[in-house]
Amino acid sequence: TEGVAYDGYILDFIALWLRDAPAEVRDPIVRHPRFRQFFEESYRLSAPGRAMQVAELSDVEPVGMPFHASAHAKCLSLLPDPLIRWHLDRCDLRELRCDALVDLAESAVKPAARAPAAGATDAHYALVLRSGWDARDLAVAMSCTTSPHHHMHDDDGSIVIGTADTWLICDPGYQQYLGTSERAFTLGAAAHNAPVIDGAAQTAKACRRTALERCGPGIFRAELDLTACYAPEAKLASVTRTVWLAGRDLVVVADRIAGAQVRSLRYHWHAHPDAAWWWEDGAAMIRCAGATAWIRCVGAPLDERDVDRLRGSRGQLTLSKQLEPAVGTHWWVFSIGPRPHAVERDGAQLRVGSRRFALA
Repeated sequence: TEGVAYDGYILDFIALWLRDAPAEVRDPIVRHPRFRQFFEESYRLSAPGRAMQVAELSDVEPVGMPFHASAHAKCLSLLPDPLIRWHLDRCDLRELRCDALVDLAESAVKPAARAPAAGATDAHYALVLRSGWDARDLAVAMSCTTSPHHHMHDDDGSIVIGTADTWLICDPGYQQYLGTSERAFTLGAAAHNAPVIDGAAQTAKACRRTALERCGPGIFRAELDLTACYAPEAKLASVTRTVWLAGRDLVVVADRIAGAQVRSLRYHWHAHPDAAWWWEDGAAMIRCAGATAWIRCVGAPLDERDVDRLRGSRGQLTLSKQLEPAVGTHWWVFSIGPRPHAVERDGAQLRVGSRRFALA
């Protein structure tokens, strides 16, 4: 895969060819189970309430690269799937290309009567946890690519968090080819939100998925082993990121770092470019699209000195935090609502309100 944008760009051409290809050539391709992978990337990575706002992980710009939707509209004549029509009917017509509008108008495929199951899903180059598909729902997508293609960044474990049609915690979502500060912002050490260890970001796409599951009523978990994503010279014993989504108001992240020579640990959390920031009682708040998200780093209070606009940013402000000691377990809590949840740490467990999160 090269991500939603470039997979869709390629499929947009292939779909035209498949329409005119002989049945003996076309049918084995369309019926292959991997053919649906392109569509699964698109709909599973869509923001709650806004189908075209796919997660901006690696090189993906939802507004500028809508080719995947055009490709799926073309595929309706090849693969008359009600779920594809359900997804395309959720798209804002103003965000679709003209060719997609034509194919939708000519398609007789009726949309699925029911939305697909939410929960914990595999989007092939990302893992997605979501409470549902509407604007009031909450979703978190975590990059987990091992693709060799260069449009896929070294961003395994990086997450985006979305509600109210918007990814509130986001990623640059593109890459700049000119050797400017903008290129450093999109591809440098501060470009993504996986841990930066001893000043170095990841150098390889080599994660290993260790969990993607439901672990309680309305609670879902995804986990990646990120150790091999960092350079061997770092001599890391292990780096693991665990992410939980609980209901429509809570995402919890736990990073476990082990290594005898690890000295420093730094995080970079980008907010939506239109987000406003505030700080209160050691928590940071971002407000965007009518939604409010609170960010807590357990054991390390946050304030206005931690937020800045990094050089090369198109508008995102970034929360940057250095944590000490670097080795150990580091908890981040993202809560949606007018007030942040109460947080209490107890060894390998974290209690957020009435909900408990434990590491194995």
